[in-house]
Amino acid sequence: MEKSPATITRDIKDIIWDADNTIWNWVRYAARAYQAMSDCIIAETGLPEEQVVAQMKRFYTTAGTLENAGLIQGLESQGLFKTVKNYDRNALISKVRKAFGEMRNRHLKRYAHVKAVMDKAQKKGINNIIVTDAPGFHAVRRLVRSKIDNLVKRAYAMPSGDPGNLAGDVQEKIRAGKYAVQFEVIEINVEKPNTNLEEVLRLENNQAANAEYIRNHVAIIGDNDQKDMALARKWGCLGIHALWGLPDAEDIMTLKKFSPQSAAARNAPMTSKNHTDFANETNIIRVKKPGDLDKILRL
Repeated sequence: MEKSPATITRDIKDIIWDADNTIWNWVRYAARAYQAMSDCIIAETGLPEEQVVAQMKRFYTTAGTLENAGLIQGLESQGLFKTVKNYDRNALISKVRKAFGEMRNRHLKRYAHVKAVMDKAQKKGINNIIVTDAPGFHAVRRLVRSKIDNLVKRAYAMPSGDPGNLAGDVQEKIRAGKYAVQFEVIEINVEKPNTNLEEVLRLENNQAANAEYIRNHVAIIGDNDQKDMALARKWGCLGIHALWGLPDAEDIMTLKKFSPQSAAARNAPMTSKNHTDFANETNIIRVKKPGDLDKILRL
């Protein structure tokens, strides 16, 4: 952990948490899950790998996100399966979902000590607020799967997309209220670092007072320098750069095979400044392990 005067003068009352690669290792699981879906489609259809991979990237690029549940329907619309004999959409969807789910269950893991930090913060009256560029439905399911949903005050996420793309059993669970959570979920259209923290924190209509509150009482924790830390720079609040969440280059390369460029960049380990500039930033702290957060946040 780098030393910084940022730990001395701030009384944190709200923590803005990024989610993917900050609370859990999204890139690690996603690289394996999307590769598993590709392998499943190839095995079930006999189509060449390069054709399947190219068509998957085309679909996700058109969707603008990797987290679109209508993959098989989309590939079908693109004509990928027109030469496949005895093509069965529902059977292929079921097998691809199983391949994806196995990789998710095996590799989507919450980082050690993150839950303890959120629990300590909540017990001290500090609000844990999620601000993620992931679609709301998927982000919420990962919060629940990670067993931290009871520690979240509110969650802000990108629009979830057309629910009609979700599998029928998932749509039925949504209608039955089985995916309901205790915290409020707000879908917004603005990605970080352009997030309006005054709205996220629900502050009064007093710009000067709000700016002072954010500088003195808000911490942003995230893995992405050009999104999470840029947001902290913009508002002058404490920024905790989660170096523990920087993904492996091999996993990034795997994701790039399937991902639109914008989504790949969102999860790539990026730094916008050199180390000389870093040394002059008094509100940004770079932290290698979540265990150091207790001292920084005075928990």
